[in-house]
Amino acid sequence: MTNDYNIIIPFGPSIYEAELTTEQLAWIQDYAEKSSSGKLIDNNNLVGNMEKQLELPYDDSRANYFMDLLNPHIKNYMKSDYTRSYDLTKNRGGLDLPDEPNWETLSYNVGRGPWLNYMRANEFTPIHKHAGVLSGIIMVSVPEEISKESETYPIKTNIRCPGQLEWIHGEWGSGSFKVVPVTGKFYLFPNALRHQVYPFKSDVERITMSWNIFNPTFAE
Repeated sequence: MTNDYNIIIPFGPSIYEAELTTEQLAWIQDYAEKSSSGKLIDNNNLVGNMEKQLELPYDDSRANYFMDLLNPHIKNYMKSDYTRSYDLTKNRGGLDLPDEPNWETLSYNVGRGPWLNYMRANEFTPIHKHAGVLSGIIMVSVPEEISKESETYPIKTNIRCPGQLEWIHGEWGSGSFKVVPVTGKFYLFPNALRHQVYPFKSDVERITMSWNIFNPTFAE
């Protein structure tokens, strides 16, 4: 398993953050480029307020590489979540958790596979949550103009967040955590954790890849 990752705990649920290797990012970008004229997803099936969201072709060779890419991160995240739950239970004098699973036997699926989001100026994704158990995002290509908008955005405000990804938790959104998207970043989080993407103004295109994890199980 890769050891280069962060577990961010801004509120109850945790968020996993890592960075793809140069080789992995090149493969993902090539995958996206070769799929850029693929099948558009019916916008009635996704919440993104954007013109272009694509299904990705998901044949065996692509699926094998993608799952190999995901595996160490999924294991890291689930192991961290297990350890955190165990520590919280132990410290509060509660019941012990079941024996730690054999992480090498973990299996799961990504449903119909990942999809691509192509976001341009003034497009956005409203607050929503996903299906499955875990959800993931890869920042495939994020132009630097977007990250600089928090400094150049002309409107005066005490919450400068153009183009940022935000997770929201708690009653009335009492807890929130924002990140400035950067090419190559990789995020995992519980499927029910609400999140949104703010619009930006720059005349550029931001590409992200999303997916959901279903049916994680361990062999006996």
